[in-house]
Amino acid sequence: MKNNLKSDRKNDSKLEVIMQKFFNLIYRINDISFERCTDTYKQRNGTDLIIHKNGKEIVVDEKCATKYFDRPLNTFSFELSANYCDRYTGIAKDERYDGWFVNEKNVTDMYAIGYVRAISIEEFQNGHIQSLECLFVPKNVLKQYILEIIQKEDIRDLERLFKEKIETGEVVRNERTNRYTWQIAPDIRVVMSDNLAECPINIIVGKSILSKVSVLHGMLTYHDKNTFTYKNLK
Repeated sequence: MKNNLKSDRKNDSKLEVIMQKFFNLIYRINDISFERCTDTYKQRNGTDLIIHKNGKEIVVDEKCATKYFDRPLNTFSFELSANYCDRYTGIAKDERYDGWFVNEKNVTDMYAIGYVRAISIEEFQNGHIQSLECLFVPKNVLKQYILEIIQKEDIRDLERLFKEKIETGEVVRNERTNRYTWQIAPDIRVVMSDNLAECPINIIVGKSILSKVSVLHGMLTYHDKNTFTYKNLK
Protein backbone atom coordinates (compact mmCIF):
# COMPACT_ATOMS: atom_id res chain seq x y z
CA MET A 1 0.00 0.00 0.00
CA LYS A 2 1.65 3.20 -1.17
CA ASN A 3 2.15 6.00 1.31
CA ASN A 4 3.49 9.47 0.57
CA LEU A 5 2.50 10.90 3.93
CA LYS A 6 5.93 12.27 4.89
CA SER A 7 6.57 14.04 1.58
CA ASP A 8 2.95 15.24 1.41
CA ARG A 9 3.24 16.82 4.86
CA LYS A 10 6.49 18.57 3.91
CA ASN A 11 5.00 20.01 0.71
CA ASP A 12 1.73 20.90 2.45
CA SER A 13 3.58 22.76 5.21
CA LYS A 14 5.45 24.89 2.69
CA LEU A 15 2.27 25.77 0.82
CA GLU A 16 0.39 26.47 4.07
CA VAL A 17 2.97 29.12 4.96
CA ILE A 18 2.56 30.66 1.50
CA MET A 19 -1.22 30.68 1.85
CA GLN A 20 -1.13 32.56 5.13
CA LYS A 21 -0.28 35.85 3.42
CA PHE A 22 -3.26 35.51 1.07
CA PHE A 23 -5.64 34.63 3.90
CA ASN A 24 -4.23 37.62 5.81
CA LEU A 25 -5.01 39.86 2.86
CA ILE A 26 -8.64 38.72 2.78
CA TYR A 27 -8.97 39.34 6.53
CA ARG A 28 -7.61 42.87 6.15
CA ILE A 29 -9.84 43.63 3.16
CA ASN A 30 -12.84 42.67 5.31
CA ASP A 31 -11.58 44.70 8.31
CA ILE A 32 -11.13 41.57 10.41
CA SER A 33 -8.95 42.04 13.49
CA PHE A 34 -6.88 38.91 14.11
CA GLU A 35 -3.71 37.49 15.58
CA ARG A 36 -1.94 34.36 14.36
CA CYS A 37 -1.19 31.51 16.73
CA THR A 38 2.45 30.42 16.92
CA ASP A 39 1.94 27.74 19.60
CA THR A 40 2.40 24.34 17.91
CA TYR A 41 0.21 22.51 20.43
CA LYS A 42 -2.66 24.97 19.95
CA GLN A 43 -2.28 24.74 16.17
CA ARG A 44 -2.67 20.96 16.37
CA ASN A 45 -5.89 21.53 18.30
CA GLY A 46 -7.42 23.68 15.59
CA THR A 47 -6.14 27.18 16.36
CA ASP A 48 -4.45 28.89 13.42
CA LEU A 49 -5.57 32.37 14.41
CA ILE A 50 -7.90 34.22 16.74
CA ILE A 51 -10.35 36.83 15.47
CA HIS A 52 -11.38 39.63 17.82
CA LYS A 53 -14.96 40.78 17.31
CA ASN A 54 -17.29 42.66 19.65
CA GLY A 55 -15.15 41.81 22.66
CA LYS A 56 -15.18 38.10 21.85
CA GLU A 57 -12.51 35.74 20.53
CA ILE A 58 -13.27 33.42 17.61
CA VAL A 59 -10.87 30.53 17.07
CA VAL A 60 -10.22 29.89 13.38
CA ASP A 61 -8.75 26.84 11.67
CA GLU A 62 -7.55 27.53 8.12
CA LYS A 63 -8.14 24.75 5.61
CA CYS A 64 -7.00 25.05 2.01
CA ALA A 65 -7.24 22.55 -0.85
CA THR A 66 -3.64 23.13 -1.96
CA LYS A 67 -3.32 19.75 -3.70
CA TYR A 68 -6.00 20.74 -6.21
CA PHE A 69 -4.58 24.11 -7.21
CA ASP A 70 -4.73 23.18 -10.91
CA ARG A 71 -8.43 22.32 -11.22
CA PRO A 72 -11.84 23.67 -10.25
CA LEU A 73 -13.17 22.16 -7.04
CA ASN A 74 -16.77 22.29 -5.82
CA THR A 75 -16.46 20.26 -2.63
CA PHE A 76 -14.42 20.19 0.55
CA SER A 77 -13.39 17.20 2.65
CA PHE A 78 -13.80 17.11 6.45
CA GLU A 79 -11.92 14.42 8.37
CA LEU A 80 -13.91 11.98 10.52
CA SER A 81 -11.15 9.46 11.35
CA ALA A 82 -7.97 7.81 10.08
CA ASN A 83 -5.30 5.31 11.04
CA TYR A 84 -2.30 6.49 12.99
CA CYS A 85 0.81 6.37 10.79
CA ASP A 86 4.44 6.36 11.84
CA ARG A 87 5.72 9.91 11.23
CA TYR A 88 9.02 8.61 9.78
CA THR A 89 8.06 5.45 7.85
CA GLY A 90 4.46 6.31 6.97
CA ILE A 91 3.44 2.77 7.97
CA ALA A 92 -0.07 2.56 9.39
CA LYS A 93 -0.70 1.37 12.93
CA ASP A 94 -3.65 -0.75 13.98
CA GLU A 95 -5.27 2.18 15.75
CA ARG A 96 -7.50 5.03 14.62
CA TYR A 97 -7.83 8.62 15.76
CA ASP A 98 -10.69 11.10 15.62
CA GLY A 99 -10.44 13.46 12.68
CA TRP A 100 -10.30 17.22 13.13
CA PHE A 101 -13.98 17.65 12.29
CA VAL A 102 -15.14 15.52 15.24
CA ASN A 103 -12.22 15.65 17.68
CA GLU A 104 -13.52 17.18 20.91
CA LYS A 105 -10.04 18.44 21.82
CA ASN A 106 -10.18 20.85 18.90
CA VAL A 107 -11.35 24.26 20.06
CA THR A 108 -12.16 25.56 16.57
CA ASP A 109 -15.15 27.89 16.23
CA MET A 110 -14.77 28.69 12.55
CA TYR A 111 -13.18 27.16 9.45
CA ALA A 112 -11.56 29.50 6.92
CA ILE A 113 -11.87 27.30 3.85
CA GLY A 114 -9.80 28.19 0.81
CA TYR A 115 -9.92 27.11 -2.81
CA VAL A 116 -6.70 28.24 -4.46
CA ARG A 117 -5.79 28.28 -8.15
CA ALA A 118 -2.27 28.64 -9.57
CA ILE A 119 -0.70 28.33 -13.02
CA SER A 120 1.83 25.69 -11.95
CA ILE A 121 3.29 24.11 -8.83
CA GLU A 122 6.49 26.10 -9.44
CA GLU A 123 4.58 29.39 -9.47
CA PHE A 124 2.63 28.30 -6.42
CA GLN A 125 5.75 27.38 -4.46
CA ASN A 126 7.23 30.77 -5.39
CA GLY A 127 4.24 32.49 -3.82
CA HIS A 128 2.22 33.36 -6.92
CA ILE A 129 -1.44 32.42 -7.31
CA GLN A 130 -4.26 33.19 -9.71
CA SER A 131 -7.06 33.29 -7.17
CA LEU A 132 -8.24 32.35 -3.70
CA GLU A 133 -11.90 31.72 -2.96
CA CYS A 134 -12.51 31.84 0.79
CA LEU A 135 -15.47 30.86 2.95
CA PHE A 136 -15.88 31.41 6.70
CA VAL A 137 -17.87 28.41 7.93
CA PRO A 138 -18.97 28.13 11.61
CA LYS A 139 -18.10 24.58 12.71
CA ASN A 140 -21.19 23.94 14.81
CA VAL A 141 -23.56 25.38 12.22
CA LEU A 142 -22.20 22.99 9.60
CA LYS A 143 -22.41 20.04 12.01
CA GLN A 144 -26.01 20.87 12.87
CA TYR A 145 -26.89 21.10 9.17
CA ILE A 146 -25.52 17.58 8.62
CA LEU A 147 -27.15 16.16 11.79
CA GLU A 148 -30.57 17.38 10.67
CA ILE A 149 -30.14 15.43 7.43
CA ILE A 150 -29.18 12.14 9.13
CA GLN A 151 -31.58 12.82 12.04
CA LYS A 152 -28.98 12.16 14.72
CA GLU A 153 -27.66 14.13 17.68
CA ASP A 154 -23.95 13.22 17.50
CA ILE A 155 -21.77 13.80 14.44
CA ARG A 156 -19.82 10.65 15.35
CA ASP A 157 -22.90 8.64 14.38
CA LEU A 158 -21.96 9.34 10.76
CA GLU A 159 -19.01 6.96 10.89
CA ARG A 160 -20.93 4.30 12.81
CA LEU A 161 -23.80 4.34 10.30
CA PHE A 162 -21.33 4.29 7.41
CA LYS A 163 -19.55 1.19 8.74
CA GLU A 164 -22.88 -0.53 9.34
CA LYS A 165 -23.85 0.06 5.71
CA ILE A 166 -20.53 -1.43 4.56
CA GLU A 167 -21.04 -4.51 6.76
CA THR A 168 -24.57 -5.08 5.46
CA GLY A 169 -23.50 -4.58 1.84
CA GLU A 170 -25.63 -1.47 1.36
CA VAL A 171 -22.42 0.44 0.58
CA VAL A 172 -19.93 -1.45 -1.61
CA ARG A 173 -16.36 -0.78 -2.67
CA ASN A 174 -15.78 0.82 -6.06
CA GLU A 175 -12.86 -1.16 -7.48
CA ARG A 176 -11.97 1.61 -9.93
CA THR A 177 -11.68 4.40 -7.34
CA ASN A 178 -10.72 2.18 -4.36
CA ARG A 179 -13.41 3.88 -2.32
CA TYR A 180 -16.52 3.16 -0.32
CA THR A 181 -19.04 5.99 -0.79
CA TRP A 182 -22.29 6.71 1.05
CA GLN A 183 -24.29 9.51 -0.57
CA ILE A 184 -26.39 10.90 2.26
CA ALA A 185 -27.66 13.97 0.38
CA PRO A 186 -27.19 15.49 -3.11
CA ASP A 187 -24.17 17.53 -1.95
CA ILE A 188 -22.97 15.44 1.01
CA ARG A 189 -21.27 12.04 1.00
CA VAL A 190 -19.11 9.95 3.32
CA VAL A 191 -16.05 8.32 1.75
CA MET A 192 -13.44 5.80 2.89
CA SER A 193 -10.28 5.27 0.82
CA ASP A 194 -8.91 1.89 1.91
CA ASN A 195 -6.06 1.92 -0.63
CA LEU A 196 -4.29 4.54 1.50
CA ALA A 197 -2.32 3.56 4.58
CA GLU A 198 -4.25 6.07 6.68
CA CYS A 199 -7.55 4.60 5.40
CA PRO A 200 -9.25 7.96 6.02
CA ILE A 201 -12.99 8.37 6.44
CA ASN A 202 -14.11 11.82 5.36
CA ILE A 203 -17.36 13.64 4.86
CA ILE A 204 -17.32 15.57 1.59
CA VAL A 205 -19.53 18.64 1.46
CA GLY A 206 -20.51 20.65 -1.61
CA LYS A 207 -19.46 24.28 -1.91
CA SER A 208 -23.10 25.32 -2.31
CA ILE A 209 -23.85 24.06 1.21
CA LEU A 210 -20.68 25.63 2.63
CA SER A 211 -21.69 28.95 1.11
CA LYS A 212 -25.20 28.61 2.52
CA VAL A 213 -23.96 28.20 6.11
CA SER A 214 -21.00 30.59 5.76
CA VAL A 215 -20.76 34.06 7.29
CA LEU A 216 -18.35 35.26 4.60
CA HIS A 217 -17.72 34.12 1.03
CA GLY A 218 -15.34 36.05 -1.18
CA MET A 219 -12.95 35.78 -4.11
CA LEU A 220 -9.45 37.25 -4.33
CA THR A 221 -8.27 37.40 -7.96
CA TYR A 222 -4.80 38.33 -9.20
CA HIS A 223 -4.58 39.98 -12.63
CA ASP A 224 -0.80 39.92 -12.47
CA LYS A 225 1.67 39.27 -9.65
CA ASN A 226 1.03 42.65 -8.03
CA THR A 227 -2.51 43.62 -9.02
CA PHE A 228 -5.61 42.05 -7.52
CA THR A 229 -9.33 42.58 -6.99
CA TYR A 230 -11.65 41.24 -4.33
CA LYS A 231 -15.34 40.42 -4.68
CA ASN A 232 -17.88 39.34 -2.07
CA LEU A 233 -19.84 36.32 -3.31
CA LYS A 234 -22.49 36.38 -0.61
